[in-house]
Amino acid sequence: MQVFENFTTRGYLSAVPARIQIGLGEAEILDSLLVVWPGGAFEKQVRLSAGKTIALQQENARGNYYSRTKPELFWQTRDSVLPFVHKENTSLDFDREPLIAYARSNEGPAISIGDVNRDGTDDIFIGGGKRQAASLFLQGPEGKFSPVDTELFAEDALNEDTGHILFDADGDGWLDLLVVSGGNEFTEGPALRPRLYRNRRGRFVKDSVAFENFNINASAVDTIDIDQDGDLDIFISSDAVPGAFGKTPEHGFFENDGAGRFIAAGADLFPELQDFGAIDDFSWADLNGDGRLDLALAGHWGPIAVFYNTGSGWQRGTNNGLDTSNGWWNCIKVTDIDKDGDLDLIAGNWGLNSKFRASSETPLTLYRSDFDKNGSVEPVVTYFHKGAETPFASRDELGKQMPFLNKKYRTYHDFAAATLEEIFGAEALREAEKKQVFELRSCVFLNEGQGQFKKIPLPNIAQASIIYDFLPEDVDGDGYTDLILIGNLHEMSTQLGRLDAFQGLVLKNNGTGSFSWAPEMALPVWG
Repeated sequence: MQVFENFTTRGYLSAVPARIQIGLGEAEILDSLLVVWPGGAFEKQVRLSAGKTIALQQENARGNYYSRTKPELFWQTRDSVLPFVHKENTSLDFDREPLIAYARSNEGPAISIGDVNRDGTDDIFIGGGKRQAASLFLQGPEGKFSPVDTELFAEDALNEDTGHILFDADGDGWLDLLVVSGGNEFTEGPALRPRLYRNRRGRFVKDSVAFENFNINASAVDTIDIDQDGDLDIFISSDAVPGAFGKTPEHGFFENDGAGRFIAAGADLFPELQDFGAIDDFSWADLNGDGRLDLALAGHWGPIAVFYNTGSGWQRGTNNGLDTSNGWWNCIKVTDIDKDGDLDLIAGNWGLNSKFRASSETPLTLYRSDFDKNGSVEPVVTYFHKGAETPFASRDELGKQMPFLNKKYRTYHDFAAATLEEIFGAEALREAEKKQVFELRSCVFLNEGQGQFKKIPLPNIAQASIIYDFLPEDVDGDGYTDLILIGNLHEMSTQLGRLDAFQGLVLKNNGTGSFSWAPEMALPVWG
């Protein structure tokens, strides 16, 4: 199936012909042609011969295609079930760091679901954006939701809530709430402090002592009984150091003392993890079938990785098909894709709908160094253009950050002709902190046993934008796990434009570990 759109007007004094050329390859007959005009009127023609020009007239179209083809599996409610609209602020990332490719300050919101008041129905907690209070909605009769504890959450409206979890922290049978914040707009202080709300018979009370000396630009949070003592411990990951693009952040492990008080665990608990790099998402699952939960994680500038729980410590899997999977990974899920009894990995990446491409031979590279010797570190991102490693930032952007380049290259022609080594110096590049990306496609990693994984890229339609989350779900009831995915990123460098091609996507499991696009399962999610 091929889909084409024709808009003759493309902007001020710009237009294209009202003509679409359809390539059929070796086929001599086009099975059918469906034409949908602006406003919804449509017509269908069948068995058209190749090599001909067909003139179409709008007056020949009838009906309304959009009312005729409503999604069969998904539909959007006319009125929102929840009286909540996320409020996002204009990003200042590019003012503070003009050399970066994308912003990291628009990270919310997140949603947690659980029975907070133990009435047998699920309640919903939604984190707020910067200067927007989080909201807790209790479910009442007939599925109606009402906000509660609004004044409590308003006290921390400044925080950009990037993750949270409902869990029983102190073992009293009531779900407590842990909220973590981030967003690249604060470097320290209360806006980056995790907040623990204790559940007192259906109403939350903030614990003013918990995490009082801990700040983290958090990306995700989850619980695990890491010391096998019967209570839930906490892992908080970080995807970035605020204001320092690409710098390796620290993560937080906290052990529960049994009464719901959390104590920072030493670095020796998970020694390799602190040096791993940014972690955007992680998942606990038994990946080797030994009955212990392992850790699968994904982040920017690093590979998909698995840390195995040995019972006495944690060991990172190597030489397993994941070592060179470095990407701009945003999410990771664990499920049995091919129904062989073990768990596979699904990871959302940057996609292929931008000027960037990456491979082991032509990687995206980040160099972090004080190139102009002024006491601050500059992040220089490079990519390969026509076989040559090229700075992503323009001459003007680099010149604002490193004025010495304006004197060194007085014309755009001279700058364009210079190699990377000539611009920054071979020694400076060699001594810089260096990180790379080899894979930009969103992928499935099939578990082949013995700690080995096989990479299978998702179909091309899934590479049309950045992926931020998956829902593994058997949508069509055939017994195989399909994928519902969402994405898009608007806060981008003007050189790239927005990644906004997704309007909700459903991928059907082919039963062999691969997926195909299911356009008939339309998912009306935009933004």
